[in-house]
Amino acid sequence: MEIYNGKIKKMYNTNEWFFIEIDDYKFRSKIINGSIDIIVKNDQKIEVGIKYLEIGDLIKIISQQKSSKKKYLIAKKIYINTKYDFNNDSSDSEELVL
Repeated sequence: MEIYNGKIKKMYNTNEWFFIEIDDYKFRSKIINGSIDIIVKNDQKIEVGIKYLEIGDLIKIISQQKSSKKKYLIAKKIYINTKYDFNNDSSDSEELVL
């Protein structure tokens, strides 16, 4: 396994692949039945959705491939530092008195 760290420069997808570019590396992951075949975890090692990724985020990508002259590496896992921690005791869940 190879580890690549960097800032997200670009993200896009086709019908078959999800692409993400960080610094000098380009990665892709297969889209299967509308889902991206990649695990995204936050800094607390909780699995989160791909929607947590934004341009400019610092991330760590784990790939089974070593960087070479190939155009794209296959990303297997992405680790991201989340910007927000949500309190489970939300005031929205409290009963409103009118």
